[in-house]
Amino acid sequence: MILSEENLSELRKLFIHDFHNQFAVNQNHHKNTFIQIIVLLVPLLTGFGYIYLNIKDNNTFDFLFGYLALSYLLLNMPICVLLVMSVGYRRDQLVTARMREKLKILSINSGENYFPGSFLPTNKNGYLNWIPDFNLIFIIVLLSLKIVLLILVLGHPFLNFPSSFCNFNLLLCILAVTLLISFSSNFYFLYLQREKWLKYINYNT
Repeated sequence: MILSEENLSELRKLFIHDFHNQFAVNQNHHKNTFIQIIVLLVPLLTGFGYIYLNIKDNNTFDFLFGYLALSYLLLNMPICVLLVMSVGYRRDQLVTARMREKLKILSINSGENYFPGSFLPTNKNGYLNWIPDFNLIFIIVLLSLKIVLLILVLGHPFLNFPSSFCNFNLLLCILAVTLLISFSSNFYFLYLQREKWLKYINYNT
């Protein structure tokens, strides 16, 4: 179907209007995502801090290790959600870019260049650059938080007490398994989502 220049002009105006509305929706969605992650982190860190500051015997320290493992699993959830959201965002961006090309508004002219060529997301195929900056910041913060919690546990002065030594090897093994599962699952899921995004690119090229 071939559209007249007049119809194309109307579609361009409509598309730009819809883009403005969608931009506002995306901004509100980012705010909601930020609030949801904060809501998850506040009770998690509060509980960890309470246990950490009130360790008095081996059982409490064992409980801290268990809470650390639970914290890692809970922190995995928003990381996975952010990665899935990233694929969805890039997919919609790719579809939108194709529509702009069809409507010939990817680059109208030097004075009305609403959508420059850099808006085309097909060059976002690196290991991390396909993730939108907003999501990537949150993912880095969550991964860093895992490392901080681990350092706090291993650096706790209770580990120096002889009374805790008998359980230390077992706790260390459990912690090592938890670390392996947690971080490997994060990077494997990152790999899967990136592969999905690359399939979208190849399908649309």
